[in-house]
Amino acid sequence: MADSKYNLDFYITEGIPTKNNVSFSAPPEVFYVSGIHGRKIYNNNLEGYANQFGIGLGPVGGSVSSPDDITYHQWTVTGLGGGIDVSTGNWRTCTRLYKIYER
Repeated sequence: MADSKYNLDFYITEGIPTKNNVSFSAPPEVFYVSGIHGRKIYNNNLEGYANQFGIGLGPVGGSVSSPDDITYHQWTVTGLGGGIDVSTGNWRTCTRLYKIYER
């Protein structure tokens, strides 16, 4: 992922179920992050824990994530006409960043 400061990072997000969840996913995805109250969001703001709700069936799915302090919302669309996405549920996620390029 890249931000407006030209930072480039590889990331891994782990999902921990908080309710009765079902999920299997192997699609490409894109996401958009919007800051709350005009706050600018950079890659390092996404590292750490967040809460996620997702739903998907067939070729397209989606989710929205926010950290506990709700400083941003991350909107994700998965599948995009390919891959597999079957899921529903609420998740506690942990995202870790691995620097590729930092400015």
